[in-house]
Amino acid sequence: PVVFFSGEDVAAAWVPASHGPAGFIKDDFVDPAAFGGMSAADLPGVILISRIWDMLGHIGAAIDQDFRVLSHGINIFERPDTQISERAELVNGERIYVAPRAEVRAGAVLDARGGPIIVGRGAQIMENAVIHGPAAVGDRTIVKVGAHLKSCTIGPRCKVAGEVHDSVMHSYSNKSHAGFMGNSYLGSWVNLGAHTNTSNLKNDYGEVSAFNEVLGRMEKTGGIFAGLVMADHSKCGIDSMFNTGTVVGVSCNLFGSGYFPRYIPSFMWGGPHSGFVTYLLDKALTVAEVVMRRREQSFTPAMRTLLGELHDETEADRARGPVR
Repeated sequence: PVVFFSGEDVAAAWVPASHGPAGFIKDDFVDPAAFGGMSAADLPGVILISRIWDMLGHIGAAIDQDFRVLSHGINIFERPDTQISERAELVNGERIYVAPRAEVRAGAVLDARGGPIIVGRGAQIMENAVIHGPAAVGDRTIVKVGAHLKSCTIGPRCKVAGEVHDSVMHSYSNKSHAGFMGNSYLGSWVNLGAHTNTSNLKNDYGEVSAFNEVLGRMEKTGGIFAGLVMADHSKCGIDSMFNTGTVVGVSCNLFGSGYFPRYIPSFMWGGPHSGFVTYLLDKALTVAEVVMRRREQSFTPAMRTLLGELHDETEADRARGPVR
């Protein structure tokens, strides 16, 4: 049994069943006292994440590490079982990994001078799309015509268009149309309507704040760049606009012109002009099931239970309402 520290913070622990881990793994917070009596060891070089926006500063390093693992022992120029057009441009090609069954169409530009590029199995990079590394495109994801990606990670089975940089999109999420998204973090099953835009820099170049649901208040992010954080199963309509440091909870249905509030709790329905009401749980679950079925995925009983419990747990947040 050993607990690993990064400075004064617990980074990891090895706790055999004989030491009764059930006594603390269900706690909301595990502090060093929970591991009393165990030997301690330093774990150097660890990246500790305490806020979602902390992740966005490590995209390049993570992609670089993934690239080294994926390309180890592979002749990167052979790229078997891929469809790469002769009219596609691969710049610094030794830093570009294209997985089997991926397609890179005519006019596409993959430029890895700024960092490696990973194109997942069965992904499609369509005509005239431009990807500047570091960037990772997940399995069976479609990068649409004219898209521009830079320093971002796009998960599997996504659709992405417009300009996206310094951002993360999880699986099965869509940004299928024109519009800018920078320094943003999207969960799974998110859909951004056409011409959705996110601001990631204040006019005065000041430090951006964002809402912390655990603390129940705004807090400084530590940087001047921060865009949109949108949780699983949330959607927004066409021409949606999000200010710097906007946080949207789980399963929200947003629509209408004008800037949305800086914080929108989970399970809310509405927009800047119409106002917001609770997104009825039955309707939210029905939409989630339909959306997942369209992508050949099952809406499991566990997912239904999870969303239902989350709906109950966030009732107080909705009662407090959005924060502008």
